[in-house]
Amino acid sequence: MPNSITLPAEIAQADQLRDQGKIDEALVAYRRYAEQNPSLPIGPYKIGTMLMRLGQSIEAEAQMRKPLALDPGYGDAANNLSILLMGRKAYEDAEPLLRGAIGNDINHFSLHINLGDLLTNTGRLPEALYYFRRAVEMDPKSGFAKERLA
Repeated sequence: MPNSITLPAEIAQADQLRDQGKIDEALVAYRRYAEQNPSLPIGPYKIGTMLMRLGQSIEAEAQMRKPLALDPGYGDAANNLSILLMGRKAYEDAEPLLRGAIGNDINHFSLHINLGDLLTNTGRLPEALYYFRRAVEMDPKSGFAKERLA
């Protein structure tokens, strides 16, 4: 989530539970929020991120698709879903998600890094370097981005 957005109180409380290591309680809180607010993408997004952490990739993928159905421009959901897909080497499914999300948010750092990784993994290094350079332009101090240019 962008830093400029204020999180709903229920999500902020669930995030605190998550940060305290109370994973099961956080997941219950995220699910409750999603059930009570089915038209808002943040609930299933948060559920999906928790399931990713727990290694439940099939259910995480289903949850990550829900926010994109509600808001196709939700860059964080597209980014995380693309990570899941790339983990299965489903590059042909991940690439349009990343490109579409970059089209909606040209300054989303992680989208550029992950598209660069995808392009590297599919043998398109010159194009990958473009996205890594863009990431460095966005965050010149990021060692994470710079190491990919090395």
